[in-house]
Amino acid sequence: MRLALLLATGIAAVAAVTVWRSRHGPEVWHVA
Repeated sequence: MRLALLLATGIAAVAAVTVWRSRHGPEVWHVA
């Protein structure tokens, strides 16, 4: 159960970073 929660959290984090990067542009990718 804990592993599934950790996996879901990781996927959500990756999705959030992907959206943030696409919104701010490639010039700020190195910050994250």
